[in-house]
Amino acid sequence: MNKQQIIIIDGHDKAGKSTIAAALSKRLKIPVFKRTNVKKNYDFVIDLFYSIESYLQFLEQTKYSVIFDRLYPSEYAYSQVFNRMTSNEKIYEIDERFSQLDAKIIILKKKKTKQLKDELIDKNLYDNLTEEFQLFTYVSYCKTLILDTSNKNLKKQLETIIKFINQ
Repeated sequence: MNKQQIIIIDGHDKAGKSTIAAALSKRLKIPVFKRTNVKKNYDFVIDLFYSIESYLQFLEQTKYSVIFDRLYPSEYAYSQVFNRMTSNEKIYEIDERFSQLDAKIIILKKKKTKQLKDELIDKNLYDNLTEEFQLFTYVSYCKTLILDTSNKNLKKQLETIIKFINQ
């Protein structure tokens, strides 16, 4: 069995997470996991305490590799910007345990002018989200990379990510 690899692709809505996760999965032959049940009344705190905790225990016990298409870094950033109840204490605990598994986190961002064309993020909140994702990289125990995906050059982005995860 190969060395376990855990890669978390995170960042703003429409920054390219799913596209990059799929391409990286194909290249590294590691499956992608993307939560698809986030609905209007979704409880992010319950997800943090139960679902992500279960993912962690599964990975700790099985040593499987996975690429996550969004995970707890989003909870950190979005809960701050939208003033949503969360548990930073649990986020830090989860992050520390992911770091013990040598997880790598790639935070994607686009230039504001390119990102706002999609209009999923209120332009008044975009800078706040960018700042919170940046702050997350300062408090995370995991190795993190912030990658600008504005140019949509997938080949170059993958090269940058591969270099980062092989450090």
